[in-house]
Amino acid sequence: MKTPVDNRKLIIFSSMRGHKISTPLDEIGVEHDFVPCKSSVISIIKGAIKLLSLLIKRDKKPILLIDTAMNIGFVGWLMAKIFRVDYIYRARGDAYQEGIITKRRFHTWFFKNIFLPQAIGCIPVSHYLKGKIKENASYHINFEVVNTPHLSCGKPCLDNKKRNKTILMVTGFGFITKIQSIFSLLPALKEFVDKHDGFNILVLGGGSHLESVIKYKDEYYPSDAIVFAGHTSDIGEYYRSCYALLHITDLDAFPSVINEARACGLPVIASDLGGCSEQIEEGYTGYLFSNTDSKSLLEALEKIASSGTRKTISVNGSEYVHANHSINNIGRLMEEAINKIIA
Repeated sequence: MKTPVDNRKLIIFSSMRGHKISTPLDEIGVEHDFVPCKSSVISIIKGAIKLLSLLIKRDKKPILLIDTAMNIGFVGWLMAKIFRVDYIYRARGDAYQEGIITKRRFHTWFFKNIFLPQAIGCIPVSHYLKGKIKENASYHINFEVVNTPHLSCGKPCLDNKKRNKTILMVTGFGFITKIQSIFSLLPALKEFVDKHDGFNILVLGGGSHLESVIKYKDEYYPSDAIVFAGHTSDIGEYYRSCYALLHITDLDAFPSVINEARACGLPVIASDLGGCSEQIEEGYTGYLFSNTDSKSLLEALEKIASSGTRKTISVNGSEYVHANHSINNIGRLMEEAINKIIA
């Protein structure tokens, strides 16, 4: 097993999504301890106790990688201060989750003035998120951008004949700004399914505003071809059987759903903002559209509706993701980023 420079053990303290760092590092043999926490108070306390035991046992001060900036991040920072260990901040979520743009004033203040300035480095998932953080930072910090890996959902399906005519959307309905984007584009979605016989829109995902979105759709844009189906546990099945993925977002830093879908051979149409613009090469690995221009969404949907175009985009996108975002490749890039920061 390998270790970071100076023989210092790495400890990852994170939310449950921290496996997107732990798994790639495991793949390339980087020795580390992984302490994931759920968002509940009890889970965070249990995680803090486990982290405490790991910090007490170490003969040499380890490196702490904190993979969130909210409550779990606060506990990680506190432990780092108590035991006087260096920590690296892994910035992976959108600007709401990372405390940059939030109504939680304490989180915003803590993130800007204490948590980030005291880190020895930051590893954001995209250049977009790096820029957002730097906009809010009046101090120097070492940035090393490393994307997230795609997690396997099975072999890619590149045969159009095995695909149904479902445009898949996978999203959450927790942020009102994201919902407003969906509201504004519903007319374009209805126009598309009305024009193209056999096509339908399937929306997967839950959240506190899901019912209000369904009610709005049924009242103003009724259509049996636009279905909100709620949460699902087997997203891979849909990646391999649907026609295309439509990702409408207002702020995502680097949405995993895009690479997960492309890895399975599902071509992607996404909002031209945030990390989406970094993930997609227009007309080659997918299509981008403006959230404020329903015409651009319709144009992208029309392009992907062509079976020839769809096949080309599907193959290009799948090849790109497997070449650049494999677990092994991301693990190597993460190890290099950590070593650069602590060298």
